[in-house]
Amino acid sequence: MIIRSYITHFIVAVWLVVILAAMLWLKIERVAAFDPFNHLTQQAMSLSFDKHLVIELKKRAIKGPSVVHFQRESPCYCNNLSKRLSNSLITLLNNVQHYSVHTIAFDEDLSAIIPSYPAVAIIDEQQNLRYLGPYASGLGCWVGKGDVEKIAQIVFNTTYLG
Repeated sequence: MIIRSYITHFIVAVWLVVILAAMLWLKIERVAAFDPFNHLTQQAMSLSFDKHLVIELKKRAIKGPSVVHFQRESPCYCNNLSKRLSNSLITLLNNVQHYSVHTIAFDEDLSAIIPSYPAVAIIDEQQNLRYLGPYASGLGCWVGKGDVEKIAQIVFNTTYLG
């Protein structure tokens, strides 16, 4: 009877270790910084960066005021999560001014500019890039909190910061 109890405890302990290891592996696989190598940060230091992105979007018949949602072509868990944040952001922005909404799937030309997907860009009526970045802060698309209010505050700031 004592041996059977030890075997049961051993099996439960092994099962628990396997489950914890699987959860850790899944978390590590999905966690990624938005701009891990600071490519976007470095590009944004250029005075022509904003205008360059706006020109790239105009080539795709997108002009302001617009909300541009960038996502992967293939079904992705992060795309599904970002839809909720995207809808909240669009509702918040449209309370003040109407913004057209565009979705761009992964694009080779834009991949040099946008380091991770999903992402959002907001172009105002003067064709200025008001925001480019993730919908949420955190280590992955499913970790952290949505920054919808913070994004809207940046967009509604009357001073264009470039």
